[in-house]
Formats: sequence, structure tokens, C-alpha cells
Amino acid sequence: MKKYFLIVALLAPLMSVTAIAGCVADVPPKLPDGNTVTEDEMRESVRAIRSYITKNEAYLACLDKDTRSSHWKTNTKHYNAMVDEMKRVGASFNTELKLFKLRQ
Repeated sequence: MKKYFLIVALLAPLMSVTAIAGCVADVPPKLPDGNTVTEDEMRESVRAIRSYITKNEAYLACLDKDTRSSHWKTNTKHYNAMVDEMKRVGASFNTELKLFKLRQ
């Protein structure tokens, strides 16, 4: 019985990492330079940004599902960091988009 408890105790942290690792975040796409980007490149950048947002909304939903677990503090930290990153990426992209539109 002690042997079984020891195995469970040793594997429990690994199982929790897997649960958190099951939520996969996307990396931000390379942002265009609004001063030099072509119209086709800007369209592709818009698609990349939308994909990034969609994938990370799924990541946030995944973290949100696990809020009742013992890892809620870790999940909350990752959740908030992703929200901050998405805001930063969105603001940076909007700046480049405005520069692009000024050239049109």
C-alpha cells in the first residue's frame, strides 16, 4: 500500500503539468511594417492576426475550464499574461495598420 501511495505521490505533479500543458498558446505573428508593407502582405497579416486571436481565445477558454483545480493560481497567471500579450499585439498591429492606411 505504501508503494502505491509513493507512486501516486510522485506522478501527481506530472499529471497536473499535463493538464496545464494541454492548453496550448499560439505565438504572435510577425507584424508588418506599415510604412513598407504591400496591400497583399497586409491582408495576409490580418489573417495571421485573426488566427492568432482565435487560437489564443481557445487557449484562454482551456485555462478557464481548469479554474477549480489546484493550479488555479498558475492558470490565472498564464491567463492574465496572455490577455496582456494579446492586447499588446493588437495595439501594435493597429498602429502598423494606421500607418499603412495613411499611405493609401
